[in-house]
Amino acid sequence: MGQARRNAPQNRLPVVILHQHGSRATNDVVCLRLGDWLDWFGDDPLAAATPEELAILAPDWEDAEEHAALNGDTPDGTDEMELLAEYNASYRELTGE
Repeated sequence: MGQARRNAPQNRLPVVILHQHGSRATNDVVCLRLGDWLDWFGDDPLAAATPEELAILAPDWEDAEEHAALNGDTPDGTDEMELLAEYNASYRELTGE
């Protein structure tokens, strides 16, 4: 990780990719420091996403209110884990996964 941080050009996210020789690249593991993640994406990586980016990254999120609720900003005190479970169930239902 130190080597990745030293060698990463400015304005680039330093990552380490673990690859087992002979395996598919889709099985690789990507590692980065949590501090670097937070510097790049903040506590909520979708908070700064444009509507177009949200349509790609989270196509079944209908509005910012639901987005805020899923991130724990629930004015009615609803448990955010319960909301996340509902979101995941809805996603699986929509995608057939």
